[in-house]
Amino acid sequence: MAIAILLAGGKGNRIKSSPMPKQFIEVNKTPIAAYTISTFNKHPLIERIFIVSALDDISKMKEIVERYHFQKVATIIAGGITRKQSATNALDYLKQHNIKENEIILIHDMARGLVDEDIITRNIEATKSKGSAVTAVPLKSTIVVSKNHQEIEEVTNREDYYEIQTPQTFLFKDIYKAHKNNKDDTNVTDDSRLVFNEGIKIYLVEGNYNNFKVTTDEDIDLLKLLVDKCNIKVK
Repeated sequence: MAIAILLAGGKGNRIKSSPMPKQFIEVNKTPIAAYTISTFNKHPLIERIFIVSALDDISKMKEIVERYHFQKVATIIAGGITRKQSATNALDYLKQHNIKENEIILIHDMARGLVDEDIITRNIEATKSKGSAVTAVPLKSTIVVSKNHQEIEEVTNREDYYEIQTPQTFLFKDIYKAHKNNKDDTNVTDDSRLVFNEGIKIYLVEGNYNNFKVTTDEDIDLLKLLVDKCNIKVK
């Protein structure tokens, strides 16, 4: 069994079509957050879910949990100013409530509404056997390096590069230590980087290109298309 931490503190400032935080934007009359929570809630290997939300949004998140009867949600934790602070707040909460050192912890962005059960399973199984798991997909395009943002300095071999997604999964003792040893929140948008800096090996597991993070209005449009095409519903 494993525990999921769902980070929902983002405001979605790059989405111009809606004033509300992106996790509350409705797709087919269903908030994006509900799609995400539903997948973790129905997964047989997820024991409990802890949601991290901006303080002002906790009541709205609680309404979603109650509306869809997400019984695995244990509590909603107030987030911080940055993503790292929000994740740290959740880990501190678990520490205070006597979490086991070797408990498997999945950290996932709430704005990735189309995460699927297979991705969650791969994360848990890999962490059981190897100690960590980070969801990733191969890059589709050629990547170039341009430090002056004008001329190409290097053309990379795309076969060696991956796009990191979430969930990212670790043993509690490793992810907690990584957060506590890193006091600088500057540009920390990824938990795997913190764990890697502790000298812990990070193992990739197969993701899905549909498991994208909603960031722009174009992402909302794509999410709507996929929800319709796949006939995804939250029950």
